[in-house]
Amino acid sequence: MSSVLATVSALALAACGDEPGANSPTSSAPAATASRQPSAASSAEPKTLDWYLGQLPQFGAPIQAAQLDLPPTKPVPLWYKVPTTDRVAFLTMDDGAFAHPDAPALLKASKIRITLFLSYDLVKDKADYFRDLVNAGAVIENHGVTHRSLRGLPYDVQRSEICGGADKLGELFGRRPTLYRPPHGEYDDNTLEAARDCGQIMVVLWRQTIDKGIVSYLPSSKTVLPGDIMLMHFRPAYPDDFLAGLKAMKKAGVQPALLEDYIVGSMS
Repeated sequence: MSSVLATVSALALAACGDEPGANSPTSSAPAATASRQPSAASSAEPKTLDWYLGQLPQFGAPIQAAQLDLPPTKPVPLWYKVPTTDRVAFLTMDDGAFAHPDAPALLKASKIRITLFLSYDLVKDKADYFRDLVNAGAVIENHGVTHRSLRGLPYDVQRSEICGGADKLGELFGRRPTLYRPPHGEYDDNTLEAARDCGQIMVVLWRQTIDKGIVSYLPSSKTVLPGDIMLMHFRPAYPDDFLAGLKAMKKAGVQPALLEDYIVGSMS
């Protein structure tokens, strides 16, 4: 087991070591601004749900995930991508601020699974909407109680945000999250320490962002690579963003996969 843990630790470092600031305790997620490629859905012309459903790319049978057993290190591990050679990528969605009515139908029709990092204060009054997304294939993880940046705040304040988010989301949706994403991708040593103390086994960032139907790539990739984590938000352009993310995966020859399927203990 020690050799396995050592291998996983090495892979984890390799997964994020080539990203700007990935090993810095006061880092934030790198800006993904190079190579902006709009999808066919980025036109200003209004489109119906049926149009979006007809544009969804088709993927092959799900790949059997080889789960990674994370070492119980402190502070918690931080990943921009999953250290796997499987030709998969991971679509994740943040905050929960805007409940687009077409999201559950799009997710169900796509036949994929996604991870939602939700802020409790943004979703507590529309829990049924997010339960519909869970029923369609989503897993809910922790984005804190509020959507405030934690970097630079005292440990006790950060712990309250992270533990509170996990506890309240668990009470609301019936499963306490095990993965945490800091709002705005901003974190420091206190964030990583508090995340572990709050029972979070991983801090998750990203390699690509999607906004208004445009996928923005880091300079080091310019495509979706195996293991990459993609980020979009709950915004009015949700259908365009969802479609753009899946089309980028299809073009790169990778399949959507569920983040939690690759991490031992994440669904406990």
